[in-house]
Amino acid sequence: MNPQDGNRFENAFDMRHFITILLLICNIAGYGQVHEGLEIRKYPWRMRALNYPRTPDGDSVVVAKYNEVWYFNLDSLCYHMVADRRSVYTEDLVHYYYWEILDYASAKQVEEGYRKIKDAAKKYNSALLNYEADYMKIHGLFYSKLFSGGGVTEEEMENAVQEMHKYIDRLVFKNDKARYLEYLAESYHMYRDFGNYAKMFKYIPPIVDLLKQITPEEYINYHYIYYHIGSDYYNFRDYERAVFFLKKALHSPPTHFADRSDLRARFLLAEYYAEINQLDSSDFYYRSIYDDTNMVRFRPSYDAMAAVGIANNLIRRNMHRKAMPILKRWLPEAFKECLRKSIFDACIALCECHLAEKQYPQAKVMIDSVNALIRQYPDLYFRKKKLFEQMFRYNLNVGQTDLAYQYVDSMQWAHDIHEKKTNSLIILRAEQELHEAEIAMKNEQEQKLKNRLQMSFAIIILIMLALFVIAYFYRQKRQTLNDLVHKNLQWANQNYFEIINRTEENFGDDSDSDRLVPTDEDNEIVKLVHEFMLDGAFKGHELTLDILAKKLNINRNNLSHAINAVTGKNFNNFINEYRIKEALRIISKHQNLYIDELYGMVGFRSRTSFYRSFKQITGLSPREFTKVK
Repeated sequence: MNPQDGNRFENAFDMRHFITILLLICNIAGYGQVHEGLEIRKYPWRMRALNYPRTPDGDSVVVAKYNEVWYFNLDSLCYHMVADRRSVYTEDLVHYYYWEILDYASAKQVEEGYRKIKDAAKKYNSALLNYEADYMKIHGLFYSKLFSGGGVTEEEMENAVQEMHKYIDRLVFKNDKARYLEYLAESYHMYRDFGNYAKMFKYIPPIVDLLKQITPEEYINYHYIYYHIGSDYYNFRDYERAVFFLKKALHSPPTHFADRSDLRARFLLAEYYAEINQLDSSDFYYRSIYDDTNMVRFRPSYDAMAAVGIANNLIRRNMHRKAMPILKRWLPEAFKECLRKSIFDACIALCECHLAEKQYPQAKVMIDSVNALIRQYPDLYFRKKKLFEQMFRYNLNVGQTDLAYQYVDSMQWAHDIHEKKTNSLIILRAEQELHEAEIAMKNEQEQKLKNRLQMSFAIIILIMLALFVIAYFYRQKRQTLNDLVHKNLQWANQNYFEIINRTEENFGDDSDSDRLVPTDEDNEIVKLVHEFMLDGAFKGHELTLDILAKKLNINRNNLSHAINAVTGKNFNNFINEYRIKEALRIISKHQNLYIDELYGMVGFRSRTSFYRSFKQITGLSPREFTKVK
């Protein structure tokens, strides 16, 4: 949690410094004159409280850091997430649970919360709660260990981010850009809170790209993301980009009760303009914070921060006497709201005022108070440079020159520490690594494209070869069919004696190796049959061996014997050859013949028997024959 958002002093804080400051404020100057209407306003408890009131069957975490118990209700949170995940009230509950409760929950409490959300997912049949439980477990275990479990290692940090990425990849709502941005930004925050700033900055370009594709209405923390990006650039002194993103975070009204991104962005803009000595612009942003009428959590904190900022600008204008009453009036409020940074800044500013007014004992009290504050809260240690500056000035003013110049080295040391922590080269290194990663990705994509082209070329060659082989065999088959058709047409036009001598190797497999030796009588009988068939007698559907024998006045058995001996075929096959020959002649003369009508024209009773005999005798089906001929 940001120290500007209301961190509390532990009970172990040396209360003597607090009492000394209050006595100093009351005894020396009273409450002083309130500068230009900067009165202290009263707000409902909810504007000040860090936690929600206890609810029946609610949950709680013990926050040892503040010696407090914070309450929450997971059942209520799950209900509202199912009822309306995007409502302002639900977002407020989610923000409170994720960014306050889970920071101080134990690993056991995180596991219990995971099971509760999973049970609620079954109860409400909610896929969203299932995904929320998985997300909460990754987030909660990471922050629980980071803030309450002794910290995490670099390897654990990378594992947590990888788990988050895997989680993102399996989201059923990955096409929801706002939802995807929410979880992508989580990895950015994890690196940020862990302190791996080089990797943190790598996430900014894709996040900004997603922000450009959605609207504030689609993503409730839209402006908060811009604020965090702006504050990170500000902390690493890339002020041009910091101001750009901080101004994008400005908006009114807030999207939900916990949305303080507008006030926080205004505060950093005021600090920036104060740093570059554009004090009117700085006063404008400080005053806009105080005059803002939106009610959000920690609203009183921002009043105090704005008042202290305005007082510091008066000091920069060498108007110490105007600044002093403001600081003395608002310092107790900073204590009340537990604003460590504002207390630090107010004490440093009062020290500077007392030194300017030659009130050295009071200045020493401020210095001692700040020292006690830093000892109690190490996170303020990087601000110690300002304290060393005041200690240098104090000792120089009270005649302790040697001691004063010892603090010059301390100032340089603090400056170097601050430089190392907030070096803008970190951004350049992150951007360089990102650029190199983009080049590597581009090269990889180009290589993949090259491989795909090579693969496509190889496939095309193989296809062409396959087509060539297919075409070759097709031509071979076509040629074979053409030869077969040609032979069948020759056969169809053969004379009687060629029919008698037709061999089995050319036409079918009906020949009998034990065929009878024909006599002259047999040849004469078959010749009579052939002459009879020349008139188309074979076209009669009722033509049988008995009918033919009767018409030719030949004994039935003698007729059958003669046909078998001369042709090697039985009567039916013998007659079918006449019919197929006729069909071949008809097909060869007509280009657009309807094959299914042909069988009746040549004497077959059915289409099936025609097709079977045609295939058996010619080696082709009627349709194949018509295509090839």
